[in-house]
Amino acid sequence: MKIYVADACPVNDIIISEASYLEIQVILVTSLSHFSNAEQPSGVKTI
Repeated sequence: MKIYVADACPVNDIIISEASYLEIQVILVTSLSHFSNAEQPSGVKTI
């Protein structure tokens, strides 16, 4: 299972935290204007 999250979602941190706990991969969909080089937790992929 994978969870797709948009960068404008106000609860990204909660979704990533819960998905990590349940070992579900998160795909973070971001626009160029919101792109960040910040390191994401394991299990999170930014596209």
